Amino acid sequence: MKALTGWSACAADVPCDFLSVLALDRISVLPSHATARPPEPGLAVHAPVLHGPTIVQRVVEETQSRVERYYYELRQRLFEFDEVLAVQREETYSRRGSVLRGSASDVVRTISDLSQQTARDIVKANLQASAPAATLAKLKQFFPDVQLEEAALQADNAEEVTLAAVAAAVYAKAAALDAVKPGLAAEAARFLILTQEDTLWKAHMKDMSFVKEWAGLKIYAGSDPISVYREEGLRLYEGLLRQLRQNSAFSFFQYQPRK
Repeated sequence: MKALTGWSACAADVPCDFLSVLALDRISVLPSHATARPPEPGLAVHAPVLHGPTIVQRVVEETQSRVERYYYELRQRLFEFDEVLAVQREETYSRRGSVLRGSASDVVRTISDLSQQTARDIVKANLQASAPAATLAKLKQFFPDVQLEEAALQADNAEEVTLAAVAAAVYAKAAALDAVKPGLAAEAARFLILTQEDTLWKAHMKDMSFVKEWAGLKIYAGSDPISVYREEGLRLYEGLLRQLRQNSAFSFFQYQPRK
Protein backbone atom coordinates (compact mmCIF):
# COMPACT_ATOMS: atom_id res chain seq x y z
CA MET A 1 0.00 0.00 0.00
CA LYS A 2 1.37 3.40 -0.93
CA ALA A 3 2.18 5.60 2.04
CA LEU A 4 0.28 8.87 2.40
CA THR A 5 2.36 11.98 1.96
CA GLY A 6 1.82 15.73 2.03
CA TRP A 7 -1.82 16.87 2.15
CA SER A 8 -3.18 13.29 2.06
CA ALA A 9 -1.25 12.37 5.21
CA CYS A 10 -2.48 15.53 6.98
CA ALA A 11 -6.13 15.02 6.00
CA ALA A 12 -6.09 11.40 7.16
CA ASP A 13 -5.56 12.55 10.77
CA VAL A 14 -8.34 15.19 10.82
CA PRO A 15 -11.90 14.25 11.97
CA CYS A 16 -14.51 14.25 9.21
CA ASP A 17 -16.85 16.69 10.97
CA PHE A 18 -14.01 19.15 11.42
CA LEU A 19 -13.16 18.88 7.70
CA SER A 20 -16.79 19.73 7.01
CA VAL A 21 -16.48 22.89 9.12
CA LEU A 22 -13.38 23.89 7.17
CA ALA A 23 -15.12 23.02 3.88
CA LEU A 24 -12.09 20.90 3.04
CA ASP A 25 -14.17 17.82 2.38
CA ARG A 26 -15.11 19.31 -1.00
CA ILE A 27 -11.51 19.72 -2.15
CA SER A 28 -10.41 17.09 -4.66
CA VAL A 29 -6.94 16.38 -6.00
CA LEU A 30 -6.31 17.80 -9.48
CA PRO A 31 -5.57 15.26 -12.18
CA SER A 32 -2.03 15.04 -13.44
CA HIS A 33 -2.82 16.62 -16.84
CA ALA A 34 -4.26 19.72 -15.11
CA THR A 35 -1.08 20.60 -13.25
CA ALA A 36 0.74 23.76 -14.18
CA ARG A 37 3.23 23.61 -17.09
CA PRO A 38 6.05 26.00 -17.97
CA PRO A 39 5.13 28.59 -20.65
CA GLU A 40 6.03 27.86 -24.20
CA PRO A 41 8.91 29.81 -25.69
CA GLY A 42 7.88 33.07 -27.23
CA LEU A 43 4.70 33.50 -25.16
CA ALA A 44 4.52 36.45 -22.81
CA VAL A 45 3.80 35.73 -19.18
CA HIS A 46 1.70 38.32 -17.40
CA ALA A 47 1.47 38.49 -13.60
CA PRO A 48 -2.12 38.52 -12.28
CA VAL A 49 -3.47 41.85 -11.13
CA LEU A 50 -4.67 41.63 -7.49
CA HIS A 51 -7.15 44.11 -6.08
CA GLY A 52 -7.86 43.96 -2.32
CA PRO A 53 -7.54 40.74 -0.31
CA THR A 54 -6.50 37.67 -2.21
CA ILE A 55 -8.68 34.56 -2.51
CA VAL A 56 -6.43 32.74 -0.07
CA GLN A 57 -6.82 35.49 2.52
CA ARG A 58 -10.61 35.40 2.20
CA VAL A 59 -10.66 31.61 2.53
CA VAL A 60 -8.47 31.78 5.63
CA GLU A 61 -10.69 34.42 7.25
CA GLU A 62 -13.88 32.49 6.47
CA THR A 63 -12.35 29.27 7.75
CA GLN A 64 -11.23 30.90 11.00
CA SER A 65 -14.71 32.34 11.51
CA ARG A 66 -16.32 28.92 10.96
CA VAL A 67 -13.96 27.23 13.41
CA GLU A 68 -14.58 29.85 16.10
CA ARG A 69 -18.36 29.60 15.64
CA TYR A 70 -18.19 25.78 15.76
CA TYR A 71 -16.37 25.70 19.09
CA TYR A 72 -18.49 28.50 20.55
CA GLU A 73 -21.71 26.57 19.84
CA LEU A 74 -20.12 23.40 21.22
CA ARG A 75 -19.23 25.16 24.49
CA GLN A 76 -22.74 26.61 24.74
CA ARG A 77 -24.36 23.17 24.43
CA LEU A 78 -22.09 21.69 27.06
CA PHE A 79 -22.88 24.56 29.43
CA GLU A 80 -26.63 24.07 28.97
CA PHE A 81 -26.29 20.37 29.77
CA ASP A 82 -24.21 21.09 32.89
CA GLU A 83 -26.64 23.79 34.05
CA VAL A 84 -29.47 21.25 34.39
CA LEU A 85 -27.46 19.05 36.76
CA ALA A 86 -25.98 22.07 38.58
CA VAL A 87 -29.43 23.16 39.81
CA GLN A 88 -30.13 19.68 41.18
CA ARG A 89 -26.66 19.50 42.73
CA GLU A 90 -27.12 22.82 44.53
CA GLU A 91 -30.48 21.75 45.98
CA THR A 92 -29.12 18.35 47.05
CA TYR A 93 -26.05 19.81 48.76
CA SER A 94 -28.17 22.41 50.55
CA ARG A 95 -30.57 19.74 51.83
CA ARG A 96 -27.67 17.51 52.85
CA GLY A 97 -25.95 20.39 54.67
CA SER A 98 -29.07 21.13 56.68
CA VAL A 99 -29.18 17.54 57.94
CA LEU A 100 -25.45 17.39 58.57
CA ARG A 101 -25.24 20.62 60.59
CA GLY A 102 -28.77 20.69 62.02
CA SER A 103 -29.56 20.39 65.70
CA ALA A 104 -31.03 17.24 67.21
CA SER A 105 -34.54 18.67 67.18
CA ASP A 106 -34.15 19.82 63.55
CA VAL A 107 -33.06 16.35 62.42
CA VAL A 108 -35.98 14.66 64.21
CA ARG A 109 -38.30 17.19 62.60
CA THR A 110 -36.78 16.36 59.21
CA ILE A 111 -37.37 12.63 59.59
CA SER A 112 -40.91 13.43 60.70
CA ASP A 113 -41.48 15.50 57.55
CA LEU A 114 -40.07 12.74 55.35
CA SER A 115 -42.31 10.19 57.08
CA GLN A 116 -45.42 12.31 56.62
CA GLN A 117 -44.61 12.85 52.93
CA THR A 118 -44.24 9.09 52.56
CA ALA A 119 -47.59 8.55 54.25
CA ARG A 120 -49.16 11.06 51.86
CA ASP A 121 -47.71 9.14 48.92
CA ILE A 122 -49.18 5.90 50.23
CA VAL A 123 -52.62 7.37 50.84
CA LYS A 124 -52.79 9.01 47.39
CA ALA A 125 -51.55 5.89 45.61
CA ASN A 126 -53.67 3.32 47.43
CA LEU A 127 -56.74 4.76 49.10
CA GLN A 128 -58.74 5.39 45.93
CA ALA A 129 -57.63 2.20 44.17
CA SER A 130 -58.02 -0.25 47.05
CA ALA A 131 -59.94 -0.82 50.24
CA PRO A 132 -58.99 1.08 53.43
CA ALA A 133 -57.75 -2.19 54.93
CA ALA A 134 -55.13 -2.57 52.17
CA THR A 135 -54.03 1.05 52.61
CA LEU A 136 -53.69 0.59 56.36
CA ALA A 137 -51.62 -2.56 55.80
CA LYS A 138 -49.31 -0.62 53.50
CA LEU A 139 -48.93 2.14 56.06
CA LYS A 140 -48.03 -0.33 58.77
CA GLN A 141 -45.27 -1.76 56.57
CA PHE A 142 -43.53 1.61 56.88
CA PHE A 143 -44.82 2.65 60.30
CA PRO A 144 -45.44 -0.49 62.39
CA ASP A 145 -46.42 1.41 65.56
CA VAL A 146 -48.77 3.93 63.93
CA GLN A 147 -51.99 4.34 65.92
CA LEU A 148 -54.52 4.40 63.11
CA GLU A 149 -57.83 2.64 62.60
CA GLU A 150 -59.37 1.50 59.35
CA ALA A 151 -62.41 3.66 60.00
CA ALA A 152 -60.24 6.79 59.98
CA LEU A 153 -59.25 6.09 56.38
CA GLN A 154 -62.90 6.16 55.36
CA ALA A 155 -63.44 9.69 56.66
CA ASP A 156 -63.27 12.81 54.49
CA ASN A 157 -60.16 13.99 56.32
CA ALA A 158 -58.40 10.63 56.01
CA GLU A 159 -55.13 12.16 54.81
CA GLU A 160 -55.01 14.73 57.60
CA VAL A 161 -55.68 12.09 60.27
CA THR A 162 -53.06 9.77 58.74
CA LEU A 163 -50.35 12.44 58.74
CA ALA A 164 -51.05 13.31 62.38
CA ALA A 165 -50.87 9.65 63.38
CA VAL A 166 -47.57 9.17 61.52
CA ALA A 167 -46.05 12.27 63.13
CA ALA A 168 -47.03 10.96 66.55
CA ALA A 169 -45.45 7.59 65.68
CA VAL A 170 -42.19 9.31 64.69
CA TYR A 171 -41.88 11.18 67.98
CA ALA A 172 -42.83 8.03 69.92
CA LYS A 173 -40.03 6.16 68.10
CA ALA A 174 -37.61 9.02 68.83
CA ALA A 175 -38.51 8.95 72.52
CA ALA A 176 -37.91 5.20 72.67
CA LEU A 177 -34.46 5.61 71.09
CA ASP A 178 -33.52 8.49 73.38
CA ALA A 179 -34.49 6.34 76.35
CA VAL A 180 -31.73 3.91 75.35
CA LYS A 181 -29.20 6.68 74.87
CA PRO A 182 -29.79 10.45 74.97
CA GLY A 183 -29.61 11.91 71.45
CA LEU A 184 -29.71 8.51 69.77
CA ALA A 185 -32.83 9.35 67.74
CA ALA A 186 -31.21 12.35 66.07
CA GLU A 187 -27.94 10.48 65.61
CA ALA A 188 -29.67 7.55 63.92
CA ALA A 189 -31.90 9.76 61.76
CA ARG A 190 -28.95 11.87 60.66
CA PHE A 191 -26.92 8.81 59.66
CA LEU A 192 -29.81 7.17 57.80
CA ILE A 193 -30.78 10.29 55.85
CA LEU A 194 -27.20 11.14 54.85
CA THR A 195 -26.58 7.56 53.76
CA GLN A 196 -29.61 7.68 51.50
CA GLU A 197 -28.66 11.13 50.16
CA ASP A 198 -25.16 10.04 49.18
CA THR A 199 -26.15 6.67 47.72
CA LEU A 200 -29.03 8.04 45.67
CA TRP A 201 -27.10 11.08 44.45
CA LYS A 202 -24.21 8.97 43.14
CA ALA A 203 -26.65 6.73 41.30
CA HIS A 204 -28.47 9.80 39.96
CA MET A 205 -25.29 11.32 38.49
CA LYS A 206 -24.53 8.05 36.72
CA ASP A 207 -28.08 7.93 35.33
CA MET A 208 -27.79 11.53 34.12
CA SER A 209 -24.63 10.64 32.21
CA PHE A 210 -26.54 7.95 30.36
CA VAL A 211 -29.39 10.37 29.71
CA LYS A 212 -26.98 12.92 28.22
CA GLU A 213 -25.74 10.39 25.67
CA TRP A 214 -29.28 9.23 24.92
CA ALA A 215 -30.61 12.80 24.60
CA GLY A 216 -27.89 13.63 22.09
CA LEU A 217 -29.28 10.98 19.74
CA LYS A 218 -32.75 12.56 19.89
CA ILE A 219 -31.58 15.25 17.48
CA TYR A 220 -31.96 12.67 14.70
CA ALA A 221 -35.65 12.39 15.65
CA GLY A 222 -36.10 16.14 15.37
CA SER A 223 -36.13 16.74 19.14
CA ASP A 224 -34.08 19.28 21.05
CA PRO A 225 -31.48 17.34 23.10
CA ILE A 226 -31.45 19.96 25.88
CA SER A 227 -35.23 19.80 26.31
CA VAL A 228 -35.14 16.00 26.39
CA TYR A 229 -32.28 16.05 28.91
CA ARG A 230 -34.07 18.60 31.11
CA GLU A 231 -37.40 16.73 31.12
CA GLU A 232 -35.85 13.31 31.75
CA GLY A 233 -33.53 14.79 34.39
CA LEU A 234 -36.48 16.30 36.24
CA ARG A 235 -38.31 12.98 36.18
CA LEU A 236 -35.27 11.17 37.56
CA TYR A 237 -34.75 13.80 40.26
CA GLU A 238 -38.34 13.52 41.42
CA GLY A 239 -37.77 9.79 41.68
CA LEU A 240 -34.66 10.45 43.78
CA LEU A 241 -36.66 12.59 46.22
CA ARG A 242 -39.37 9.95 46.47
CA GLN A 243 -36.83 7.22 47.22
CA LEU A 244 -35.08 9.48 49.72
CA ARG A 245 -38.15 10.05 51.86
CA GLN A 246 -39.45 6.48 51.61
CA ASN A 247 -36.10 4.81 52.32
CA SER A 248 -35.28 7.18 55.18
CA ALA A 249 -38.67 6.76 56.84
CA PHE A 250 -38.63 2.97 56.48
CA SER A 251 -35.05 2.69 57.80
CA PHE A 252 -35.78 4.90 60.81
CA PHE A 253 -38.69 2.76 61.97
CA GLN A 254 -36.75 -0.45 61.31
CA TYR A 255 -33.72 0.73 63.26
CA GLN A 256 -33.12 -1.15 66.50
CA PRO A 257 -30.18 -0.19 68.73
CA ARG A 258 -27.83 -2.86 69.95
CA LYS A 259 -28.32 -3.84 73.56
